[in-house]
Amino acid sequence: MALIEYTIVSSVATVSLNRAERRNALNNDMIITLTQLFEELADNEKVRVVILRGEGPCFCAGADIEEMKRRTDLSALESLLALVGNFPKPLVGLVHAAAIGGGLGLVACCDVVFTLGKTIFSLSEVRLGILPAVIMPYVKRKIGFSQLNRYMLTAECFDEVKAREFDLVHEHYSGQDELDAAVKSLCEELIKGAPGAQAASKQLLRYIDESDFNTIRKVAEETITRQRREDEAQEGLQAFIDKRPPSWFPQ
Repeated sequence: MALIEYTIVSSVATVSLNRAERRNALNNDMIITLTQLFEELADNEKVRVVILRGEGPCFCAGADIEEMKRRTDLSALESLLALVGNFPKPLVGLVHAAAIGGGLGLVACCDVVFTLGKTIFSLSEVRLGILPAVIMPYVKRKIGFSQLNRYMLTAECFDEVKAREFDLVHEHYSGQDELDAAVKSLCEELIKGAPGAQAASKQLLRYIDESDFNTIRKVAEETITRQRREDEAQEGLQAFIDKRPPSWFPQ
């Protein structure tokens, strides 16, 4: 079974994370496949809108912890987020149940985000002894400094109501039919825009808002790579795998 599935119908591409048995946790194969697919979709003139969603019990539970424990190089994930976060076409995120860590990073890269049913979000990294460095620039440009500062330090979960207050989520729907109708309507509106103008508008908005973004990205990548090698990070990751509290948890 493919880790990533996609369809193209009437100029709308739907990309689905398809590792349901692991709650769509991102492993290296998924990241590389997603990167290649988004590169192809960016160049495909027949595709006007891309929808990103997850199969199974949740949108995305973040990075694959067992694989992360073995790897210290996150350049593939950084490259994926740089591509998705600066994708030239309208990108719509459909989120259900949970978007954790790297999953929240993917949500933050989307232009429009809809949630379905009860949904939680979390920047869970500090509880593993690491930090959300690679996704941090993308999350910050959506929810701002103050909210990011709180939730990256506490790793608290917040729901779709707060996510909408934070401007991470645009609309929330309780039923699938209602969501499907909203997505159909949104895509119809997006396709009415000129693709070149949409791409230029996205590029200009990011330039205005993030004139030093490339520097931030570089520092973020260097920081997480350094932190991943620390004993604290190794302890946190191993504790997760062992299903036990890490050493700094209150006893």
